[in-house]
Amino acid sequence: MHVLIHAKMYALADLYSAQGLKTVAEEKFATATGDRNKWNCKEFVETVEIAYSSTPDRDCGLRDVICIVLSRQSNLTQEPEIDKALEGIPCLARDLLKLKLI
Repeated sequence: MHVLIHAKMYALADLYSAQGLKTVAEEKFATATGDRNKWNCKEFVETVEIAYSSTPDRDCGLRDVICIVLSRQSNLTQEPEIDKALEGIPCLARDLLKLKLI
């Protein structure tokens, strides 16, 4: 649940140009995604959708965290919800590929 709240807060902070709030939301999001026991795939997919639909492409704050989580926990890409997100959000697949190539 917290990952979703932090993603929404980040999106609102971006909308209202509240950089301080945006930074805090990103930090809390990164911390929350680090504990796999505190979120499920459905929640994570919702955060992916928020991150990729509510922020411009040049804003990599949450997107980088999402890609790091997916690359570190590669078993998540086997989940149907995550697979569907990869198909439906082309920028996510691109960002994951860039992370793997770096």
